[in-house]
Amino acid sequence: MANLKFTTGVLLLCIVAFSSAERTTTSCTTEGVFPLPGCVGFYKCYKTEFGFESSNFFCANGFLYHELSQTCEPASKVTRCSIPASTEEQTKSPTWLG
Repeated sequence: MANLKFTTGVLLLCIVAFSSAERTTTSCTTEGVFPLPGCVGFYKCYKTEFGFESSNFFCANGFLYHELSQTCEPASKVTRCSIPASTEEQTKSPTWLG
């Protein structure tokens, strides 16, 4: 039982380490990878025993999420984003871990 708690703790630590500290509301109804508003990153939806959950990932400064290649690319190469940025998101910077 102690080993299960340790494994769960390590898994949660890994999820937090790879996700930005700032959360964007994302709702999942299917598994997959989807752009965040303004293509500043993406969120990954996955199915768990409790339903669907998501993790957010942000691109580095000067990069945007390219929906076709499903990677972060230089902003100059990303010509459109299917999810426009909201006014609030354009005025604040994401918080990064690490």
